[in-house]
Amino acid sequence: MNWAQVLLRGAVAIGGLATFTVGLLYALQEKIIYVPVIPGVPRGYIALPEEYGLDYEDIWIRSKDGIKLHAWLMWRKGLDSEQVKALPLVVFFQENAGNMSMRLHFLRALVAVLNCKVFILSYRGYGESDGSPSEGGLQMDASAAMSYLASRDDHLPDKTVIMGRSLGGAVAIYTAVQHKKDIAGVIVENTFTSIMDMAPQALPPLRPFVGEGKPCNWLVRNKWESIRRITSLKDTPMLFLVSLADEIVHPGQMTRLFGVHGTEPWSLCEFEDAAHMDCYHTHAPLYWPRVKTFFDELVMA
Repeated sequence: MNWAQVLLRGAVAIGGLATFTVGLLYALQEKIIYVPVIPGVPRGYIALPEEYGLDYEDIWIRSKDGIKLHAWLMWRKGLDSEQVKALPLVVFFQENAGNMSMRLHFLRALVAVLNCKVFILSYRGYGESDGSPSEGGLQMDASAAMSYLASRDDHLPDKTVIMGRSLGGAVAIYTAVQHKKDIAGVIVENTFTSIMDMAPQALPPLRPFVGEGKPCNWLVRNKWESIRRITSLKDTPMLFLVSLADEIVHPGQMTRLFGVHGTEPWSLCEFEDAAHMDCYHTHAPLYWPRVKTFFDELVMA
Protein backbone atom coordinates (compact mmCIF):
# COMPACT_ATOMS: atom_id res chain seq x y z
CA MET A 1 0.00 0.00 0.00
CA ASN A 2 1.46 3.36 -1.01
CA TRP A 3 1.15 6.67 0.82
CA ALA A 4 -1.56 7.90 -1.53
CA GLN A 5 -3.76 4.95 -0.59
CA VAL A 6 -3.09 5.51 3.12
CA LEU A 7 -4.02 9.17 2.85
CA LEU A 8 -7.12 8.33 0.82
CA ARG A 9 -8.29 5.79 3.36
CA GLY A 10 -7.61 8.24 6.17
CA ALA A 11 -9.60 10.92 4.41
CA VAL A 12 -12.47 8.49 3.83
CA ALA A 13 -12.43 7.50 7.51
CA ILE A 14 -12.44 11.12 8.68
CA GLY A 15 -15.17 11.98 6.22
CA GLY A 16 -17.20 9.02 7.40
CA LEU A 17 -16.85 10.07 11.03
CA ALA A 18 -17.89 13.62 10.18
CA THR A 19 -20.88 12.40 8.17
CA PHE A 20 -21.90 10.12 11.03
CA THR A 21 -21.61 12.92 13.57
CA VAL A 22 -23.59 15.37 11.43
CA GLY A 23 -26.26 12.70 10.85
CA LEU A 24 -26.37 12.04 14.57
CA LEU A 25 -26.93 15.73 15.26
CA TYR A 26 -29.82 15.87 12.81
CA ALA A 27 -31.54 12.65 13.84
CA LEU A 28 -31.04 12.75 17.60
CA GLN A 29 -30.63 16.41 18.53
CA GLU A 30 -33.70 16.47 20.78
CA LYS A 31 -32.30 13.50 22.71
CA ILE A 32 -28.90 15.17 22.93
CA ILE A 33 -30.23 18.56 24.08
CA TYR A 34 -33.09 17.42 26.32
CA VAL A 35 -32.48 14.73 28.95
CA PRO A 36 -35.67 14.34 31.01
CA VAL A 37 -34.39 11.13 32.56
CA ILE A 38 -30.77 10.88 33.67
CA PRO A 39 -29.41 7.38 32.93
CA GLY A 40 -29.51 5.27 36.07
CA VAL A 41 -31.90 7.63 37.87
CA PRO A 42 -35.65 6.85 38.16
CA ARG A 43 -37.93 9.00 36.01
CA GLY A 44 -40.13 10.06 38.92
CA TYR A 45 -39.56 12.81 41.45
CA ILE A 46 -36.84 12.04 43.98
CA ALA A 47 -38.44 14.34 46.56
CA LEU A 48 -41.33 16.76 47.10
CA PRO A 49 -41.10 20.37 48.31
CA GLU A 50 -42.48 19.48 51.74
CA GLU A 51 -39.40 17.31 52.33
CA TYR A 52 -37.32 20.49 51.98
CA GLY A 53 -39.40 22.45 54.45
CA LEU A 54 -41.50 24.19 51.81
CA ASP A 55 -45.25 24.62 51.51
CA TYR A 56 -46.47 24.43 47.94
CA GLU A 57 -49.27 24.31 45.42
CA ASP A 58 -49.42 21.43 42.97
CA ILE A 59 -50.34 23.07 39.66
CA TRP A 60 -51.47 21.69 36.30
CA ILE A 61 -51.70 23.85 33.21
CA ARG A 62 -52.24 23.35 29.46
CA SER A 63 -49.92 24.59 26.76
CA LYS A 64 -51.25 26.16 23.56
CA ASP A 65 -51.05 22.80 21.79
CA GLY A 66 -52.91 20.99 24.56
CA ILE A 67 -49.99 19.40 26.43
CA LYS A 68 -50.65 18.89 30.15
CA LEU A 69 -47.86 20.41 32.24
CA HIS A 70 -46.97 20.04 35.90
CA ALA A 71 -45.57 22.83 38.09
CA TRP A 72 -44.98 23.76 41.71
CA LEU A 73 -45.41 27.10 43.46
CA MET A 74 -43.38 27.04 46.70
CA TRP A 75 -42.79 29.22 49.75
CA ARG A 76 -41.45 28.86 53.28
CA LYS A 77 -43.61 27.18 55.88
CA GLY A 78 -45.64 29.07 58.45
CA LEU A 79 -47.17 31.80 56.27
CA ASP A 80 -50.87 32.56 55.95
CA SER A 81 -52.53 33.10 52.58
CA GLU A 82 -52.21 36.90 52.66
CA GLN A 83 -48.51 36.70 53.50
CA VAL A 84 -47.94 34.27 50.64
CA LYS A 85 -49.88 36.50 48.28
CA ALA A 86 -47.65 39.49 49.12
CA LEU A 87 -44.35 37.68 48.50
CA PRO A 88 -42.30 38.55 45.42
CA LEU A 89 -41.97 35.75 42.88
CA VAL A 90 -39.08 34.02 41.10
CA VAL A 91 -40.03 32.00 38.01
CA PHE A 92 -37.24 29.45 37.65
CA PHE A 93 -36.46 27.62 34.40
CA GLN A 94 -34.32 24.56 34.99
CA GLU A 95 -31.38 23.01 33.16
CA ASN A 96 -31.72 20.32 30.49
CA ALA A 97 -31.15 17.14 32.55
CA GLY A 98 -33.43 15.58 35.14
CA ASN A 99 -36.72 16.78 36.57
CA MET A 100 -37.66 19.70 38.77
CA SER A 101 -37.37 17.74 42.02
CA MET A 102 -33.60 17.70 41.49
CA ARG A 103 -33.58 21.50 41.90
CA LEU A 104 -35.20 21.53 45.35
CA HIS A 105 -31.90 21.96 47.20
CA PHE A 106 -31.23 25.15 45.25
CA LEU A 107 -34.83 26.36 45.34
CA ARG A 108 -35.02 25.98 49.12
CA ALA A 109 -32.04 28.32 49.40
CA LEU A 110 -33.59 30.72 46.88
CA VAL A 111 -36.79 30.90 48.95
CA ALA A 112 -34.86 31.45 52.18
CA VAL A 113 -32.34 34.04 50.97
CA LEU A 114 -34.72 36.12 48.84
CA ASN A 115 -37.78 35.71 51.08
CA CYS A 116 -39.84 34.93 48.00
CA LYS A 117 -42.07 32.31 46.51
CA VAL A 118 -40.79 30.25 43.58
CA PHE A 119 -42.63 28.85 40.57
CA ILE A 120 -40.93 26.02 38.68
CA LEU A 121 -42.33 24.42 35.56
CA SER A 122 -41.79 20.85 34.46
CA TYR A 123 -41.09 21.11 30.73
CA ARG A 124 -43.03 18.80 28.42
CA GLY A 125 -41.63 15.30 28.65
CA TYR A 126 -40.05 16.02 32.04
CA GLY A 127 -41.31 14.74 35.37
CA GLU A 128 -45.07 14.27 35.25
CA SER A 129 -45.66 16.55 32.26
CA ASP A 130 -46.92 15.01 29.04
CA GLY A 131 -45.37 15.31 25.58
CA SER A 132 -41.83 15.37 24.19
CA PRO A 133 -39.40 18.30 24.43
CA SER A 134 -38.36 20.58 21.56
CA GLU A 135 -37.51 24.26 21.26
CA GLY A 136 -40.98 25.21 20.05
CA GLY A 137 -42.57 23.02 22.69
CA LEU A 138 -40.62 24.51 25.59
CA GLN A 139 -41.41 27.99 24.31
CA MET A 140 -45.13 27.17 24.39
CA ASP A 141 -44.71 25.70 27.86
CA ALA A 142 -43.03 28.85 29.17
CA SER A 143 -45.71 31.07 27.64
CA ALA A 144 -48.43 28.89 29.16
CA ALA A 145 -46.76 29.25 32.55
CA MET A 146 -46.58 33.04 32.28
CA SER A 147 -50.20 33.24 31.12
CA TYR A 148 -51.24 31.12 34.07
CA LEU A 149 -49.33 33.30 36.53
CA ALA A 150 -50.78 36.48 34.99
CA SER A 151 -54.28 35.10 35.52
CA ARG A 152 -53.82 34.65 39.28
CA ASP A 153 -55.12 37.25 41.70
CA ASP A 154 -51.72 37.33 43.43
CA HIS A 155 -49.78 38.23 40.26
CA LEU A 156 -47.52 41.24 40.79
CA PRO A 157 -45.51 42.01 37.62
CA ASP A 158 -43.28 44.53 39.40
CA LYS A 159 -42.33 41.83 41.92
CA THR A 160 -41.72 39.00 39.44
CA VAL A 161 -38.22 38.00 38.32
CA ILE A 162 -37.42 35.27 35.79
CA MET A 163 -34.35 33.13 36.43
CA GLY A 164 -32.79 30.39 34.30
CA ARG A 165 -29.64 28.29 34.39
CA SER A 166 -27.99 26.63 31.37
CA LEU A 167 -30.78 25.62 28.96
CA GLY A 168 -33.14 27.37 31.37
CA GLY A 169 -31.29 30.61 30.67
CA ALA A 170 -32.26 30.34 27.01
CA VAL A 171 -35.87 29.66 28.04
CA ALA A 172 -35.73 32.65 30.39
CA ILE A 173 -34.44 35.00 27.69
CA TYR A 174 -37.13 33.86 25.26
CA THR A 175 -39.81 34.26 27.94
CA ALA A 176 -38.61 37.70 29.00
CA VAL A 177 -38.79 38.96 25.42
CA GLN A 178 -42.33 37.63 25.03
CA HIS A 179 -43.62 38.76 28.44
CA LYS A 180 -41.80 42.00 29.27
CA LYS A 181 -44.88 43.56 30.81
CA ASP A 182 -45.20 40.70 33.29
CA ILE A 183 -41.73 40.90 34.86
CA ALA A 184 -39.37 43.25 36.70
CA GLY A 185 -36.10 41.62 35.62
CA VAL A 186 -34.12 38.55 34.59
CA ILE A 187 -31.29 36.47 36.06
CA VAL A 188 -29.36 34.11 33.78
CA GLU A 189 -26.64 31.74 34.92
CA ASN A 190 -24.16 29.81 32.77
CA THR A 191 -26.28 29.83 29.64
CA PHE A 192 -25.21 29.84 25.99
CA THR A 193 -25.42 32.16 23.01
CA SER A 194 -27.08 29.57 20.74
CA ILE A 195 -27.18 25.84 20.10
CA MET A 196 -25.14 26.42 16.94
CA ASP A 197 -22.37 27.77 19.16
CA MET A 198 -22.77 24.94 21.67
CA ALA A 199 -22.87 22.04 19.18
CA PRO A 200 -19.23 22.18 18.02
CA GLN A 201 -18.11 22.65 21.63
CA ALA A 202 -20.01 19.56 22.77
CA LEU A 203 -19.23 17.52 19.62
CA PRO A 204 -15.80 18.62 18.26
CA PRO A 205 -16.15 16.69 14.94
CA LEU A 206 -18.93 19.17 14.08
CA ARG A 207 -16.62 22.20 14.13
CA PRO A 208 -16.04 22.31 10.35
CA PHE A 209 -19.79 22.02 9.71
CA VAL A 210 -21.82 23.80 12.42
CA GLY A 211 -21.25 27.26 13.86
CA GLU A 212 -21.19 30.86 12.70
CA GLY A 213 -20.94 30.90 8.90
CA LYS A 214 -20.67 27.09 8.61
CA PRO A 215 -22.41 25.10 5.85
CA CYS A 216 -24.57 22.71 7.89
CA ASN A 217 -26.32 25.12 10.25
CA TRP A 218 -29.59 24.26 8.56
CA LEU A 219 -29.42 20.86 10.32
CA VAL A 220 -29.96 22.50 13.70
CA ARG A 221 -33.71 22.50 14.38
CA ASN A 222 -33.42 23.57 18.02
CA LYS A 223 -31.59 26.87 17.63
CA TRP A 224 -32.19 28.72 20.93
CA GLU A 225 -30.69 31.92 19.48
CA SER A 226 -30.35 33.89 22.69
CA ILE A 227 -27.64 36.08 21.17
CA ARG A 228 -30.24 37.40 18.73
CA ARG A 229 -33.19 37.59 21.12
CA ILE A 230 -31.38 39.33 23.95
CA THR A 231 -31.06 42.54 21.94
CA SER A 232 -34.75 43.15 22.77
CA LEU A 233 -33.97 43.25 26.50
CA LYS A 234 -31.59 46.23 26.62
CA ASP A 235 -34.06 48.15 28.79
CA THR A 236 -34.79 45.19 31.10
CA PRO A 237 -32.73 44.79 34.30
CA MET A 238 -30.60 41.64 33.92
CA LEU A 239 -28.01 39.89 36.09
CA PHE A 240 -25.51 37.56 34.40
CA LEU A 241 -23.92 34.97 36.70
CA VAL A 242 -20.79 33.46 35.13
CA SER A 243 -18.81 30.45 36.41
CA LEU A 244 -15.31 30.93 35.01
CA ALA A 245 -14.45 27.21 35.33
CA ASP A 246 -17.69 26.07 33.70
CA GLU A 247 -17.03 22.63 32.23
CA ILE A 248 -20.21 22.56 30.11
CA VAL A 249 -20.75 26.05 28.66
CA HIS A 250 -17.65 28.09 27.93
CA PRO A 251 -17.87 31.27 30.05
CA GLY A 252 -17.06 33.28 26.94
CA GLN A 253 -20.60 32.63 25.74
CA MET A 254 -22.01 34.39 28.81
CA THR A 255 -19.65 37.35 28.43
CA ARG A 256 -20.62 37.57 24.77
CA LEU A 257 -24.31 37.71 25.73
CA PHE A 258 -23.59 40.41 28.29
CA GLY A 259 -21.53 42.31 25.72
CA VAL A 260 -24.58 42.80 23.50
CA HIS A 261 -25.43 45.71 25.80
CA GLY A 262 -22.83 45.62 28.56
CA THR A 263 -24.12 48.49 30.67
CA GLU A 264 -27.05 49.46 32.91
CA PRO A 265 -29.56 48.05 33.55
CA TRP A 266 -27.47 44.91 32.94
CA SER A 267 -24.79 43.69 35.34
CA LEU A 268 -22.36 40.77 35.38
CA CYS A 269 -20.85 38.80 38.25
CA GLU A 270 -18.01 36.31 37.68
CA PHE A 271 -17.00 33.46 39.98
CA GLU A 272 -13.42 32.18 39.88
CA ASP A 273 -13.06 28.37 39.81
CA ALA A 274 -16.83 27.85 39.87
CA ALA A 275 -18.36 24.95 37.91
CA HIS A 276 -21.50 24.80 35.78
CA MET A 277 -24.10 23.68 38.31
CA ASP A 278 -23.06 24.34 41.89
CA CYS A 279 -21.81 27.91 42.09
CA TYR A 280 -24.62 28.75 44.54
CA HIS A 281 -23.06 26.22 46.94
CA THR A 282 -19.32 26.41 46.31
CA HIS A 283 -19.26 30.23 46.09
CA ALA A 284 -22.18 30.99 48.40
CA PRO A 285 -20.55 33.99 50.19
CA LEU A 286 -20.36 35.87 46.88
CA TYR A 287 -23.24 34.28 44.98
CA TRP A 288 -26.15 34.87 47.36
CA PRO A 289 -25.43 38.50 48.35
CA ARG A 290 -25.11 39.42 44.66
CA VAL A 291 -28.38 37.71 43.75
CA LYS A 292 -30.18 39.19 46.75
CA THR A 293 -28.97 42.74 46.07
CA PHE A 294 -30.16 42.56 42.45
CA PHE A 295 -33.49 41.03 43.46
CA ASP A 296 -34.20 43.42 46.32
CA GLU A 297 -33.39 46.49 44.21
CA LEU A 298 -36.12 45.39 41.79
CA VAL A 299 -38.90 44.12 44.02
CA MET A 300 -38.45 46.56 46.90
CA ALA A 301 -38.40 49.65 44.66
